[in-house]
Amino acid sequence: MSRPIKRRRVCGLPACCRFGPLDGLRPPLAPVVLTVDEYECIRLIDYNRLTQADCAMQMAVARTTVQGIYDGARRKLALALVEGRMIQIEGGRYQLCEATSGRCRRLYKSACPRQASGKRCQAELSDIKEMDMDKIAVAAEKDQVSAHFGHCSQFHIFTVSDRQITGAAVVPNRAQACQSLPEYLARQGVTVIISGGMGAGARQGLTAQGFTVITGASGPARLAAEQYLNGHLQDLDAGCSQHEHADGSAGQMRPASD
Repeated sequence: MSRPIKRRRVCGLPACCRFGPLDGLRPPLAPVVLTVDEYECIRLIDYNRLTQADCAMQMAVARTTVQGIYDGARRKLALALVEGRMIQIEGGRYQLCEATSGRCRRLYKSACPRQASGKRCQAELSDIKEMDMDKIAVAAEKDQVSAHFGHCSQFHIFTVSDRQITGAAVVPNRAQACQSLPEYLARQGVTVIISGGMGAGARQGLTAQGFTVITGASGPARLAAEQYLNGHLQDLDAGCSQHEHADGSAGQMRPASD
């Protein structure tokens, strides 16, 4: 099974979660989804002026992970500003800081910034619980898992909280090319991708950008998502069976295990 993405530590949730154009001079476009951990990375590096190394310490991840999160977040912000799209901050893999190990003192040479400003640390608020929200994208043909990731006609996107599906949407595959899909799915807030098959190049690109990739699935798209959440869907490293890839390899489909 693919290694799950480690939750990134954040100080607190944003005060505002929706931003957008006010002039209304053009038809509304699809919003850009900025995950909470991407927001935290922007806050620490661009607002608090921390180095990437200090940001990595604060978020409890590797520096290379921070660099990837930061680059992705900046691309999303640029897209929203240039194309006049709304920004929504939601989802992602994160946990709220427990404020017990003195990280803020090491980074800021003082107490927690929230406490220093007279506010309680977000982690101390009793009504705030650790968030665990993902969006799972299942490559599909109608309501069935597609055998080919890049050439599927649509994606079924399931919003997940506490390992339960809490929402579902169907979006068309407007990219129609493996190389263009990571950015397209990232805009939707997706962190997990399920497909019947996937080429080696597409898999490498997606995993490098932090997606969890599960291949070898079949049957109804929603059932595949539920099997993944229940731990019954394993990644079979199934390649693309519809065409030869640039590296000359052709994947062989294998059935998903229960």
